[in-house]
Amino acid sequence: MTIKPEKPDRYGLIGYPVAHSLSPQIHHAFAQQTQQNLTYQLLETLPPDLAATLRQFQQQGGKGLNVTAPYKQDVIPHLDRLTERAAQAQAVNTITFAADGERVGDNTDGVGLIRDLRSHQIELEGKNILILGAGGAVSGLLPSLLQEAPQQLTITNRTLNKAQALVNKFSVYSSKISLSTTPFGCISDKNYDLIINAVSGTLDTEFLQALNLQYPCFFYELRYNQLTSFLKFAKAQCQPYTNGLGMLIQQAAESFYSWRKVWPDLSRLTHCGENRAESG
Repeated sequence: MTIKPEKPDRYGLIGYPVAHSLSPQIHHAFAQQTQQNLTYQLLETLPPDLAATLRQFQQQGGKGLNVTAPYKQDVIPHLDRLTERAAQAQAVNTITFAADGERVGDNTDGVGLIRDLRSHQIELEGKNILILGAGGAVSGLLPSLLQEAPQQLTITNRTLNKAQALVNKFSVYSSKISLSTTPFGCISDKNYDLIINAVSGTLDTEFLQALNLQYPCFFYELRYNQLTSFLKFAKAQCQPYTNGLGMLIQQAAESFYSWRKVWPDLSRLTHCGENRAESG
């Protein structure tokens, strides 16, 4: 009698676009080292098809999804319940489809960022942080950043009211932290310990030069698949910097654990790209 192998559990990433993503490589590496029987696929989905794609994936036995731009907030109305950290962030990057059909949204981005910063010996307590951008990615990071008790956190964005909306939303979590906005290109405080770039487009070199920052300062680029003008500027100023690959791996590990209840060995993940962390 031939015993058929068990069908692998299905996971994936939903977003638009997603073809560039390293998530399948990362999760398949996690699965191989922890002996988990699963597949991980890319679900490139246009906005009108979001609800149908979620429904079809679940009906076909899907166990969980990661969520990337532009759906980290748009996916929330399609879920049954949010974890505490997803509810605080009002952004979701991880969905678990429970056996009873319940859809649970979580957010592992914030913890992924904090763990990656710590891997670079960056501690945030009492520090001064500047965030460029005010989209869904920033919303997902703010609760974790504020929990680290920085002295000051400033958000700047081309559309200032979007930055102000984030400040208004998260001020309840930051009674002892100076949480504020500043107009894009009009940054008065020049002394930052950490600058996080969450702007999806290209930053002009002239804009970065006009910041006239005081150094040292650590430059953190959320994107991981290109050497952006932000990172080139940091390198030109001989300042320490890194891209977001470490955060990607850390948040993926947290998602993987929430699905499979086993923690992968991140030190063995060496073939999924270069985390460009340099000292300038």
